[in-house]
Amino acid sequence: MKRRYRSLGERLLLYEEVLRLQQKGLGYKRISKTLEEMYGVRLNPGMICNWIGGRHNPLGRCNKIIQSPELAYVIGGWLGDGTLALDRRNCKHHVILRVKDFDFATEWGRCLATAFGIKKPYRPVWIKLIEDGVSRHPVFYYI
Repeated sequence: MKRRYRSLGERLLLYEEVLRLQQKGLGYKRISKTLEEMYGVRLNPGMICNWIGGRHNPLGRCNKIIQSPELAYVIGGWLGDGTLALDRRNCKHHVILRVKDFDFATEWGRCLATAFGIKKPYRPVWIKLIEDGVSRHPVFYYI
């Protein structure tokens, strides 16, 4: 039997309802039964446990962007000196900054982490490119 994936809106609604029921003092199994009565949806108590414990959420690994001065700094730096690049070998995206100042790249990585709500700042990594005479700036990229 194939399981149907719930839409993001439905998952977010159930997630908020789970947190609300947990605030009322209900246990995992009772929350599961209550959701089945209210919405006709049966959730695994293990998934409810992971949601309440903060290990998982319906958004998965999506970053939550926090509007702050750091976000403005990141956007300005990216528009001025940055490029979004795709590594075709492993299908990962990288932000490439063409800057000379290592301190700017470090501060930009710290602000990027703050804007995404991540505690550990991104660190710049210098990559060596073949100098073709067009750009002789050191290049830093963030994974």
